Amino acid sequence: MSKVFKQYLKDVNFEKRLEKLAKKLKNKRVIFYGAGLFFRIINENYDLGVLNIAGVSDRVFMQNPDSENIKNFMGYKIIPPQDILTADADYIIICTFNFISTLAYLKNYILGNSKIKILPIVPKSIVELIEEVWKN
Repeated sequence: MSKVFKQYLKDVNFEKRLEKLAKKLKNKRVIFYGAGLFFRIINENYDLGVLNIAGVSDRVFMQNPDSENIKNFMGYKIIPPQDILTADADYIIICTFNFISTLAYLKNYILGNSKIKILPIVPKSIVELIEEVWKN
């Protein structure tokens, strides 16, 4: 699967996307949402240091008394979803393939009417978004 993700990132010219994100988000604090294989491959193969990263969030980091000793993920601060609103971030960058369902989760259960903006790590065409909706 990692070869598939690496090829996908190459095909969508992710290097260029990251440059555009760095320019657009200059002086903005961002949270990456999604701590799966896709994020791991991006982190291992691209310099995310061009962004001002507040941390990484994912449902797997939901706070529970048994996991308080976990403070970082791949060198980034862990921000449990329920703490996103207090993390002082300007943007959330969704790092999952299922953009629509993740966006809905964040909007409905985490952000509400918050002013935090949400972007996909890799933009999808309208056709790709429609296909994603139909698959779910």
